Amino acid sequence: MTRREETAALFRTFAEAVGDEIPLYSRIAEAVVDDAELLELAGRAQPGQPPPNMLFAAVQYLLGGDHPLAAWYPALSVSAAPSSDPYPVFRDFCLTHRHEVGELVATRRTQTNEVARCLALLPALADVLGLADRPLSLVEIGASAGLLLAFDRYRYSFDADSWGPLDSPVQLRAELRGRQPPLPSSPVPVGGRLGIDLNPVDVGDASDVRWLDALVWPGHEERRSRLRSAVDLVATDPPPVMMGDALEVLPEVIDAVSPGELPVVFHSFALIQWTSGQRAQLDGLLAAADRRVVRIWLEWFGYRRSLPIIKVVDYRPASVEERILGRFHHHGRWLDWGWVPASDPQS
Repeated sequence: MTRREETAALFRTFAEAVGDEIPLYSRIAEAVVDDAELLELAGRAQPGQPPPNMLFAAVQYLLGGDHPLAAWYPALSVSAAPSSDPYPVFRDFCLTHRHEVGELVATRRTQTNEVARCLALLPALADVLGLADRPLSLVEIGASAGLLLAFDRYRYSFDADSWGPLDSPVQLRAELRGRQPPLPSSPVPVGGRLGIDLNPVDVGDASDVRWLDALVWPGHEERRSRLRSAVDLVATDPPPVMMGDALEVLPEVIDAVSPGELPVVFHSFALIQWTSGQRAQLDGLLAAADRRVVRIWLEWFGYRRSLPIIKVVDYRPASVEERILGRFHHHGRWLDWGWVPASDPQS
């Protein structure tokens, strides 16, 4: 396939996948499939970066209230969206700002920090605590702004159970499907926190925060508000996030963890941007560590939204054990703890 054909296929898949959650993007994506100029613009995305997400985020990043397209974006308009086709207006904006859109698509990355994914992370950490007899040293791959590393600054509600500081400005709630998830009985003993990202997002940099905001879909204003609250909270004391390729720096990072702490590597919707070879390399280097390492997997691949899974992999010098703990909505709307697939969801 040519680059244009590959990009068109990704827009077609995107349109089919998101229609129930963001009809605006679905309609536009359908039209981009047959638009050579916009396919070329979106196709400037870096390898591993999804052209639809990059194009939509670039437009929202640049869009102001003075362009007619703003009428379809609730954060920029107080009126109901027009009933007319948004595509001609969207196309006009892209071509009018071709240089700026193309620059963002080519240089930025999809680094959504969906804080509600902590609703899946927290019970996974509770599970790991049941395996550990020491403090945890947390290492996040693809940490973006490090908002998930600050998980214990947020308040969680799972039906009747809750956890975290009552006065947190970030309140997380999930509909329960399946069993009640385990929650830590006390503060999680965290000895260290470190994020790894190819391009870390600085919560103190206005343009970086604006990019995170642009990655939130129009109309998902609860998510946008949650993101802004988390950024404001974490900016007071941000977790460290280092620039680097996880496959290159992880061995040294793990070796540097104190012998009295258990390294816990986790990743949330980051490995979707990796090749199968890179995923295998990560698995190999964790298995080859000279110490016990636990990995928390919060991932999906492609647009198979029914199968974002929670998995724990326990790497010991002589063995590797993995368990699927459940699945969850990719924006944290629900948690299905105890769910087990009929077959391997990675196959």
